[in-house]
Amino acid sequence: MFTWNYRVVNDRRGNGGEDWYVLQEVVYNKKGEPTGYSTPCLGSEDMEGMHEVWEMMQHAMELPPLQEEDFNFIRVSDDEEDDDGN
Repeated sequence: MFTWNYRVVNDRRGNGGEDWYVLQEVVYNKKGEPTGYSTPCLGSEDMEGMHEVWEMMQHAMELPPLQEEDFNFIRVSDDEEDDDGN
């Protein structure tokens, strides 16, 4: 039997040796030692950025969920720019 929780992990190995903080599902063995983690679900270059992501997540939880029909799906090709000029 194992347990898990969410933890911030600095995944340097997954980012070419550079800091990359990600929110992960971390799995623990019977002794409570971390034995693995999932693929990243959120990331930032530093802990300040992770705090900003966390604040945005908390705000999102206060809003009603979006439904598929709320979106106007528009495909933009690689040759076209979106409305922001990107």
